[in-house]
Amino acid sequence: MPLNTASVVIGLSYASLLFLVAVGLSVVFGLMRFVNLATGSLYLIGGYLAWTIAGELGSFWLALLGGALYV
Repeated sequence: MPLNTASVVIGLSYASLLFLVAVGLSVVFGLMRFVNLATGSLYLIGGYLAWTIAGELGSFWLALLGGALYV
């Protein structure tokens, strides 16, 4: 993959991750009128779990599923 294409794909994936976190925080604040910062720790644990599964089992898709199911 050329460098420009890879940079665009990485940038879009990171932007979508930040978008999902921001939407989650906005929905929680909109419904509860309270800033709940525990959402960030759940995303962190889900990411760490996905990283651990990918390292131990070597399967990206299984790691993606495990991290998403935890969060």
